[in-house]
Amino acid sequence: MSEDRTANIIKRLQNSVRLLKENYLQAVEAKTLAETELETLRSEVESLKKELAESKAQLNDIKTEKQRLITARGFVADEGDIKSARLRVSRLVREIDKCISLLNQ
Repeated sequence: MSEDRTANIIKRLQNSVRLLKENYLQAVEAKTLAETELETLRSEVESLKKELAESKAQLNDIKTEKQRLITARGFVADEGDIKSARLRVSRLVREIDKCISLLNQ
């Protein structure tokens, strides 16, 4: 009976070692997958950081351009001046047309 008991203990130890080995291999595989995913996420984060920095730079450029346009608009004549300038240009064009018709006669 001692031999049966010893064989039974050896068999249980072998099963335990086999299960431990399988668990170890699964853990190694899971670690490898996790490291790969981590590296992928790190590169994505770096890419997003660069994209964010570029977007911030574009936003600053747009804000600067907006401020320039607001400042430039302050120097533009008001609506009444624009209308009177158009009327003057129209009169000048009519006068030039009259001069051209007189020269052609």
